[in-house]
Parts: sequence; structure tokens; C-alpha cells
Amino acid sequence: MTVETRGGRYCVVHGHPKKKGSKTDKPKGSIIKCFKDKDKARKMHTAIVLSELRAEGKLSPRKKSNPPKVGTKVYKEFHGKSPSKITSQKFHIPEGFVRLGRAVAIEYECDKLNGGGDGKKAVYRHRFGRTAILCCDEKHKNQLYILSPKIIVTDAGIEG
Repeated sequence: MTVETRGGRYCVVHGHPKKKGSKTDKPKGSIIKCFKDKDKARKMHTAIVLSELRAEGKLSPRKKSNPPKVGTKVYKEFHGKSPSKITSQKFHIPEGFVRLGRAVAIEYECDKLNGGGDGKKAVYRHRFGRTAILCCDEKHKNQLYILSPKIIVTDAGIEG
């Protein structure tokens, strides 16, 4: 499936051959829906792709109440304790990244028990090697990313 420009509109288009026995699937190249706004077409495309991945079991199903247990597990591994409350934060999946520069270090404040923490709020600073880059997404510019093949989050903290 892709987003293509057709007749001055942005159309979400089937990108795979019709599945045998499917009553709702359309043949490759047929239009699913068209929009005047490219962003709306991309959002529909992303929603359909995520829905297909969930149906195939390659992505966790959406949960409206608590976040996935893996998030709680990672929180507990990093902080050395369970979260006191669980909140959700909306974010978008970027289409592409814009390199802003080399990420030299990150500082954050938390009250973790693991990685040398004592449960009291403290500021932690982690310096990065030369492979870390700071990016934002090309459309919204309201989410920052530090990308590096060497940076990982462990129970000891941020490493790399």
C-alpha cells in the first residue's frame, strides 16, 4: 500500500495482489480513499499498516486503559521499582528524520534505585560516543530522537 498523487489528490492505494477468497480486498493499484491533504492520506496509510500488523500478530493490540506490560517492565528494570502511576502520552510515528547534529550528552532527572540511584531525585548525565546523532521528525518537529547503534537502556541506566 502506498500514497500516490492522482488527479491533484493524495490517494491511499492498494500495493499487493488481491488475496484469494477475500471479499473486501481490492486488486493492486486500486484506490482505497483520496484526500486533498497529503497529511490525512499518510495518517490513513499509517493506520491501515498498523492495523494489518496487529492482525498478523506482529504488533501488540491497542489498549485503552493501561499501557503494555513491557513498558511497565522496562520502567521497573530502569528505576528498580514499579511506577507509582501510569499515564499515557500521545506521539506520532515519524515518516523520516532530520539530522540536527551530533548528540554529545543527555541530562535527565529521576528518582531511580538502579544504576547508582538511591530513590531520591537526582540529575544524571550520560556522554555519548561519536556515533550518536540528534534528530527530529521532518513534519511535526516536536519530538526529539537520539539515534545510535551503541546506545541502549539497561537496568544500570543509559549506556553507550
